[in-house]
Amino acid sequence: MDTTHSYAVIVAGGSGTRLWPVSRQELPKQMQSFVGEHSLLEDTYSRLVGMYAPDHIYVSTTANYADRIQSLLVDVPPENFVIEPVAKGPALAFAL
Repeated sequence: MDTTHSYAVIVAGGSGTRLWPVSRQELPKQMQSFVGEHSLLEDTYSRLVGMYAPDHIYVSTTANYADRIQSLLVDVPPENFVIEPVAKGPALAFAL
């Protein structure tokens, strides 16, 4: 697959309230490990990095989770993080 002009976006800003009590605001679903030892976010990134260069992968998240997510995805360039100051849903982040 030619991904020269393709980009991937990982949406990782929600607190996962529908998965409560497993997922909580302090440890949302994207940071949980459901299968194996890696978080859902890390598993998603691992699948994408097989198809896209790290500079073609963007991550949308909120300010609450930005530092933790950036520490998990160190290969994603800092400028590829779309950080919402307040959680308003992914549509607003995509508009940025």
